[in-house]
Amino acid sequence: MKKINELNINISTAVITSVTLSLGEEGLEVIVSGSLMTDSGQQVSNFQFNSKKYSWEKESEIEVPLSLNFPAKEIFEKLTPVIYEKLNGKFMAIKGENK
Repeated sequence: MKKINELNINISTAVITSVTLSLGEEGLEVIVSGSLMTDSGQQVSNFQFNSKKYSWEKESEIEVPLSLNFPAKEIFEKLTPVIYEKLNGKFMAIKGENK
């Protein structure tokens, strides 16, 4: 028996909207977020999975393949000069009499 407030929808697609890579105490940490969509493209819910071992919800934990470590390392290495340039442009050395 169908309830008066019950809606019959079909979730047909999951769309990944964000992937976050971070360097934690235990190495590479990954968070994957996204949306669940209906056939007509309407977003009905969100999801998030993470690689953190101390996750509050065990259902949201994912095992990150070791093969991701090298590409993640490359991303951080390629960003390092960009960050140096940005920081050096914003935070100049203090000039003074001290030697």
